[in-house]
Amino acid sequence: FGVVTAGAWNVPSLLLARVLCGFGVGGISVPFDILAELLPAEDRGSYLLFVEYFWTLGSITVPILAYFSIGVLGSWQLFVVLCAVPCVISLVCAIFYVPESPRWLVARGDNSSALDILREVAKKNGKDPFSVFPPNTEICCLENEESSDFRDLLKVRYEKYCE
Repeated sequence: FGVVTAGAWNVPSLLLARVLCGFGVGGISVPFDILAELLPAEDRGSYLLFVEYFWTLGSITVPILAYFSIGVLGSWQLFVVLCAVPCVISLVCAIFYVPESPRWLVARGDNSSALDILREVAKKNGKDPFSVFPPNTEICCLENEESSDFRDLLKVRYEKYCE
């Protein structure tokens, strides 16, 4: 949605695009957590710290991009597109390298794919995947598990967490 921001034609469309960007920023931790589980345990800290360096590099780069794109060239649209480039690159990398959440797969009935991913995680963490999850292992979902959607966040029972 960062690139969409550059095409905003009025203030309401700009605000909508920025709100959608905010949801994207809020969801960025999900693939990061899944990636952390896939990294070998002995190298996990180093790899995750390396990822955090990109936040620092981005924080240094943004004012420089702003100076040249807005200050020199006079284009805020170019600025938001340039700021969106790392997100687009991350999205492409995530599509190819970060697997689906096993819990999400189980909730959709794809238990065999969930088990394959769990075995891969065990293997990456130095465990024998077939001793952790023997060949006859079956994954099933809890029958009494609640389903939910975005509207549940607006219900009164979550009010105490938002004060």
